[in-house]
Amino acid sequence: MNAKLQDSVTFLPLKDLRFANKPMEGHTWFMSSLNDTYEEGETQHMYFPSETSKGRLLCINGWNQHDGSMNSYGFAWPGSLPSTATLLPGLTFVSDKYYDHENLWHGLCAVTPFVGWHMKNQCRKKPTSGCCSIKEVWTRTGSWVQNIMRATFEEEMKVEYFNQEESSSSSSYKGPYCFEKTKSL
Repeated sequence: MNAKLQDSVTFLPLKDLRFANKPMEGHTWFMSSLNDTYEEGETQHMYFPSETSKGRLLCINGWNQHDGSMNSYGFAWPGSLPSTATLLPGLTFVSDKYYDHENLWHGLCAVTPFVGWHMKNQCRKKPTSGCCSIKEVWTRTGSWVQNIMRATFEEEMKVEYFNQEESSSSSSYKGPYCFEKTKSL
């Protein structure tokens, strides 16, 4: 049964081009099969595993830096990850590449809602890795973004670039990354 669950993960385009001309109306073009959660006084977000994902973990497949429609997402049961998957333990912050993480104001918009959510929910541990993917893979973050995360969590936060150096060739494909807990803005 476990093998069947491992093989049953369906991956959908991370960047759904059907909604490219109206990315903020109704559906968003980022993980378009899901609805964001709205809490009073908070920014819209997604958290996994959750009721929305039926308790399954978020998995990201592909690391294209230029065409996010080549990247995909899916959900897997915690004990039945795809056989080629890498599990990233702990809480991972996933930010849409709609933001330019080298730009001061974009970085502020991307990072501060996560920091506020983390503090409001009194999370005991800092995120174990900052996930820089979504739509297209990030290739850089500004020092300002790194500094605000360091000030918040009192140490350097690891930024995961999904083996971008190795992933330019299809022969180096290593399978999806799955996240134990994910906070997405």
